[in-house]
Amino acid sequence: MDCDVEFSCDVWDETSNTSTLHLSYFIQNLLPLRLIGWKAVKRHYDGVTNGLGKSIQYAGRDSDLSYVVTGSTAEGFGIPFCMTKSLPPIMERFSDVDMLMVPNALLISTTKLPTPNTTEFKGYFDSTDLHPGYTRICLPTIKNEDATFIHDPETGKYYFSSTKFMTKMSSVKYDLDTSETFHVQGPALTIEDNQILNLENLKKPNAGSSRDLVTALKCTPWPREAKTWKERALKSEWLPNDLIQSIIDDGCHVVAVPSKNSLKPEIEWRMSFSASEGRIAREAVTDYQRQCYIYLKILRYQVMKPVSVLSSYVFKSVFLHSCEKLPIENWELHPGNCILYMLDVILHCLRKKHVPTYFLPENNLIDFMNDEELKAAIDVVETIRRDPFIPALEFTDTRIIGYQSINASYREIMEPLLEDMKLFKIHKNKLMSLLNGMLNTSTTMCLFLLHEQTGDDEAALVKHQEAVRVMIDVFYQWIRPLDPNASFVQFINTAGLTIKDVKLSARYFQAAISLSLEYPEFLSIRGNLACMYHGLAYTDMSEDAKPNEEYIRRAGKLFEEVYGENKSSAVDYVAYLVKLKKFGEAITILEDWLQTRNDLRRTEYVYDKKEMNCLEDPLKSHIYEFGRIGGEDIAFAYFYLVKCLVASSNDENDNTEKVNDVLERFDEHCKDKTDENTKQLYKYAKDVAEAEAAGK
Repeated sequence: MDCDVEFSCDVWDETSNTSTLHLSYFIQNLLPLRLIGWKAVKRHYDGVTNGLGKSIQYAGRDSDLSYVVTGSTAEGFGIPFCMTKSLPPIMERFSDVDMLMVPNALLISTTKLPTPNTTEFKGYFDSTDLHPGYTRICLPTIKNEDATFIHDPETGKYYFSSTKFMTKMSSVKYDLDTSETFHVQGPALTIEDNQILNLENLKKPNAGSSRDLVTALKCTPWPREAKTWKERALKSEWLPNDLIQSIIDDGCHVVAVPSKNSLKPEIEWRMSFSASEGRIAREAVTDYQRQCYIYLKILRYQVMKPVSVLSSYVFKSVFLHSCEKLPIENWELHPGNCILYMLDVILHCLRKKHVPTYFLPENNLIDFMNDEELKAAIDVVETIRRDPFIPALEFTDTRIIGYQSINASYREIMEPLLEDMKLFKIHKNKLMSLLNGMLNTSTTMCLFLLHEQTGDDEAALVKHQEAVRVMIDVFYQWIRPLDPNASFVQFINTAGLTIKDVKLSARYFQAAISLSLEYPEFLSIRGNLACMYHGLAYTDMSEDAKPNEEYIRRAGKLFEEVYGENKSSAVDYVAYLVKLKKFGEAITILEDWLQTRNDLRRTEYVYDKKEMNCLEDPLKSHIYEFGRIGGEDIAFAYFYLVKCLVASSNDENDNTEKVNDVLERFDEHCKDKTDENTKQLYKYAKDVAEAEAAGK
């Protein structure tokens, strides 16, 4: 594409008064790769291609037909399924199923055939004086008259008639389901499925959709009209060389569509590269490129849905040209900038009155538009360019995409991001915006998702897993690039621990651990889930309340499991045992752990008000007064060992000597410590021992 639009990596765009960083986050959050990546959407393509065994009769007799699934279904470029916020809610499908229906016996040559014709080809291209991208199919040898042949007295040649061929193809009989209807619409044979799309039939490839079957003729070799594409593709280094050659070897198709200004529409065909575009989408387009293009499609849909002033193919052509021009890493690192770039390219093309197709840049997609129509198109794209957030927010105002929250609007969840963008314009501090904008917004979304609870445990878990995945996304997309040394599992763990509501925190850790097949490191946070279960067991502390036995059982099972594997969560396990007054078991664990502590990684422990009720005094009273208590694991271990020895001391089992020995070791440990937490725990240990001594 001959275009002088330059790509900019600037963090602020004056035209839209927009931070490209915040726009990038918005795109990534709205359309996460797990929702729109090829791996996720491939099942729709597979579902259609696997269901092509329907019985079709062509022209009144059994026919040898091939099928090529094209369009958004084949390419993974469809806007994701959405659920409307109407009552009752409705599932929306934005992409129909498009298929080329190719009679295998009708092979067309793109080069002139000899007369008489002794080849397997039935006709050849004659593109003289035609609009670029269109051709006639000349028949070099006429053996039998056919209703689809037209003799052109001007040239003295016979041509294959596109209009008569489509009339003949309209007699196709299709084995329809009871929910389907059939009609002819232009060059397409359209099969409508009249089922209302819902959660039950959502995974069926054709439920609630229409299938447009367009008859196409196979053409080889690669047409000379598109010969410059190979040179351009090789030069760009976007597509693998073997894919380029394979696409060329495949040739192209023609479909029965004349150009809009055709003088002889009945014998004109349009060259179709949709099969090649599908291969590029499936085999070369990255998920990050796909993410940007689908966002662009949402903008177009929302702004142009009343009147489509520009076809979706205009946007697709600009997208493919942009993929060819921009370095592939730009789509991952700067999606917001890529969106603005594509909008600028569209405006550039509209003002030049030429939007080139990808394979045939000479084919101008807008040459039929008058000045008034062009102005309307420019005005609409400029509206999007001035604010690339608003159309997407309006789109979500009435819809829920994927696993978004049903309790809060997407606009509400994005408030911290949009508010922070105003501040970013002034300070331009990426780290500050990461914390106040991106991280704050992800945390807000995470909490809304964790609040969702349905009667279906599996569906609820999926929502809670999405809450964790939101935090995974913000870590890898924003935190890790700014701090390469940041610990992934520590971040995910901390995010769960900072949730104030113990029930939500438990849901978070449950969901994280359920993802351990994908993230094995999440098994290391099972101890914190045990703590949340322990906290939930004592959540209701009214006068007559009893601990929740189910949560106590779950906590104990997890504590025992993780301690048995690697002695982790020892302090939390002991706190659990102390609450149950199992002092002997606690002493055994503590003595064993203190003997091996030099081989273990040091851990800091913090308890706050959500865990206060599952602790005993003096820790409980400390949290009640100060809000939290923390310290290193060894300090807590010494404290609990003193408490357990004191609690299990009696006339037959006097632990006074052991208590004094532990206090001496604890005192020695404190000598080279400067933190107040360790000293505070030592003081509490002494208080417990002195209270016991005074009692005797």
